[in-house]
Amino acid sequence: MDITAIVPAAGEGKRIGGHKPYLLLQDKPILAHTLITLQKFDFLSEIILVVKKTKIDFCRKEVIKKYNLSKVKKIIAGGATRLDSVFKGLREVNNKAKLVFIHDGVRPFLSEEVAAKVVRAAKRYRAAAPAFPCIETIKEIKDNLFVEKTLLRQKIWFVQTPQVFQRALIVKAYEKAKKKGIRAGDDTELVERMGQAVKLVKGNYRNIKITFLEDMILAQGLCRT
Repeated sequence: MDITAIVPAAGEGKRIGGHKPYLLLQDKPILAHTLITLQKFDFLSEIILVVKKTKIDFCRKEVIKKYNLSKVKKIIAGGATRLDSVFKGLREVNNKAKLVFIHDGVRPFLSEEVAAKVVRAAKRYRAAAPAFPCIETIKEIKDNLFVEKTLLRQKIWFVQTPQVFQRALIVKAYEKAKKKGIRAGDDTELVERMGQAVKLVKGNYRNIKITFLEDMILAQGLCRT
């Protein structure tokens, strides 16, 4: 089955003080680590990379060519938001692709075991993502930071990427979202809004999204294990 990966990496990185995908992790850009990982997955047919327009040449020369990432077939300019960038990526997906595999460019520690489980679930259920159970107490708050209520931790899971979908399903979800001006926290929310059930599979804590400077310290440690 043909599976196309879309890797959005066009964010501003405001919370970390720079363009996250290009921060160096053991002398390689974070984005390079992520793409090297995806390159190794036999079940992926191709990768579409979505970056800021000003970074296209850099990615082509210093990431794709330098690390021989042959599965990256297209590098395109992203949009104003992550959802805009993914939508642009979806327009470039080969019509032969049955599944679309959407993975954050700043999650370099995805394991093949987890990715394969998500793909298998998507083949069966049309939409799937990795997640892990919450281990902290979660509070819903008021605007003044007083507690509104305590949420039931046992029913709260943290969702990661890759989020994998039947191609026709995710294209339809994005087209509907664009038409209605819908914004969402992630890709799965868009198909949920259409009434599609999303199957979660057990992920792991290593699959971090590098968002804050503290995450870089953790990432350095993960590189050594």
